[in-house]
Amino acid sequence: MRPLLPRMAVLGVAALSPSLLAVGPAHAFGETSVTYYAVSDMPHNGSWTWYDANSRPTTLKFATFFSQRADGKWFAQQTVLTRSTDPRIGMTFASRGQYAGCRVYLNGNRIRVNVARTKKKDATVTC
Repeated sequence: MRPLLPRMAVLGVAALSPSLLAVGPAHAFGETSVTYYAVSDMPHNGSWTWYDANSRPTTLKFATFFSQRADGKWFAQQTVLTRSTDPRIGMTFASRGQYAGCRVYLNGNRIRVNVARTKKKDATVTC
């Protein structure tokens, strides 16, 4: 099992760099860029699962978001580069609040978007 701390550090850095959403065309050597973007009305959230560069699910159990949008919602993003010709792409995010949103970008183009709202806590969304 990989340590949790480095992954959290990556999320913190990615969350502070909104320009990462504009990843552009496929990278050198045939790499495909997949960016997972999660948004919540709370900075401290439940689990966030996405597929890594080897099409394996990766889970962050306690997702903390360090950046806040102008509308007051908190967000973070994770970008993976894969050389797979048919990568698994998708994410699930569980907010600790009443709002959860997700977007998935493939080589900079948005391919999935979803929002979940609930009157109680723990809104969950899948892209």
